[in-house]
Amino acid sequence: FETPKAQLMFRIHSPEVYSSPRNAVLSQLYTDAISEGFNEFGYPVRLAGLE
Repeated sequence: FETPKAQLMFRIHSPEVYSSPRNAVLSQLYTDAISEGFNEFGYPVRLAGLE
């Protein structure tokens, strides 16, 4: 069945993220939005048991 499997993890470190409370909150919101987008993409994969 040779189903391709991959897992990607990105870490981007920037001093700007925690330079102010506002930047910290905006960075977290952005990260959450990106994560939610990937969750929508991966949902059918999890349903099919390919995770």
